[in-house]
Amino acid sequence: MSNYAQTGYITPRQNGALTCAEANSRARIAINVASSELASAQAGIYSGSFRIDSLQLGSPSQYVIQTIRIEIPELYQISDLGSIDLGSFDGVSGRVGEDQLCVFRNGNGTYGLSASGGVNPTEPFLLIDGSVSIPFTLELSGADGTFLTVEPGVQIDGLIGHSQQNCGGATNASVRVSVNQAALTSAPPGNYRGIVYITASPE
Repeated sequence: MSNYAQTGYITPRQNGALTCAEANSRARIAINVASSELASAQAGIYSGSFRIDSLQLGSPSQYVIQTIRIEIPELYQISDLGSIDLGSFDGVSGRVGEDQLCVFRNGNGTYGLSASGGVNPTEPFLLIDGSVSIPFTLELSGADGTFLTVEPGVQIDGLIGHSQQNCGGATNASVRVSVNQAALTSAPPGNYRGIVYITASPE
């Protein structure tokens, strides 16, 4: 994060006070850090200090040193991921669908992605209609557009996150779902649906 400095007289001359109960003794200091500064900072514990001097003509100055501390944890956010419609099977070709998403990672740091077909991290990827299921293949890619096949619960590392939440309206990752022709041909007619849980985590 940036360093800020303020020197000189930052408040006008004002009356003093004999006790802290008097109105003239009351002062307020506000410390503000822009959200963009926090989002672009690496995770860690940041601290700094500043000195406040009280000056009076003919008297020694009085001062206090104040320390500020802020902890920024590892932060991740997945957004802009929608439903993928594979359409209708034409009896000839398998079906493929894609969607783009944004993965925020504070400090532009790296992250890993994993996926599963349910709450359990090892649940398989299945399209289901009643008691019938069709397996599908899931692929994930980072900003470079290179798709890698994902096994349930197995994390893909080395991806670069975006320093802005929602990627400033853009995307930096993609998901691809495919069902092969043989699996579709052997399945009875129906309306098949599936769920994918995608998780962004530290490497």
